[in-house]
Amino acid sequence: MTTGDEGNAALERRRLLIKQIQEKRKSKVICYVTGDRQKLETRIAHDCHPLAFSHLRQIGASNKVNLFLYTAGGLTVAGWGLVHLIREFCKEFSVLVPYRAWSCGTLICLGADEIVMGRLGQLGPIDPSTQNPFNPPIPGVPPAPQHTLPMNVEDIVSFINLAKHEIGLKGDAGLSSALESLSKMNPYAPLALGAAHRVRPQIVKLATGLLQLHMGEKQKEIKRIVDILAKQLGSHDYLIGRREAKGIGLKVKDAPGDLETLM
Repeated sequence: MTTGDEGNAALERRRLLIKQIQEKRKSKVICYVTGDRQKLETRIAHDCHPLAFSHLRQIGASNKVNLFLYTAGGLTVAGWGLVHLIREFCKEFSVLVPYRAWSCGTLICLGADEIVMGRLGQLGPIDPSTQNPFNPPIPGVPPAPQHTLPMNVEDIVSFINLAKHEIGLKGDAGLSSALESLSKMNPYAPLALGAAHRVRPQIVKLATGLLQLHMGEKQKEIKRIVDILAKQLGSHDYLIGRREAKGIGLKVKDAPGDLETLM
């Protein structure tokens, strides 16, 4: 069998699996899989919108659409836009999570009426990171705007809390001295910190808006869920299985055995 024949056979296997999942779910299924192999990483970005729109137009208006999702994350506003795009074409939106739906993937799940997770399914915190020209450069990589380390917003909050509560810096003078030390290491550090801090209220707004799509005006419950996912999990690589996701208050449904096998 040639390489081309093997590729065609693999494509047909995937098509058959998608067809079987659609039959189990009684719904059309759109697959969104981003790469996580070393040097072949891809992430959720705005270029998914025209591709999703093309598929959705072929499907047409329907009662249900299922999104099969595998991703380590991406641009939060792109995830927000994808949810609203899909909801333009259906009354009920579900996300199928066979394995990883981290970061922006979890944000997408917040906009779903139902999150179907297998036993290996993983969600994660939604605290955002920013990447801009003011961020620290990646060690050993030639300087370039795109070659900077991402900065996590909650790390900034932790830095301030460390300075105030653990190290014991008091008042404006103490915090000024901490920022001055950062500036000596990187003259653009205050700008990078400011850019990262700006996205903190944005993630709260996005997550709140997505949950309101199916939770209505349950403001206290929505705020509790958003606070947990955006602020309380300790680190961005924290993993949330389906039992914990249910405990948090997400609309998680266990994938039946036959569906889990197909996923």
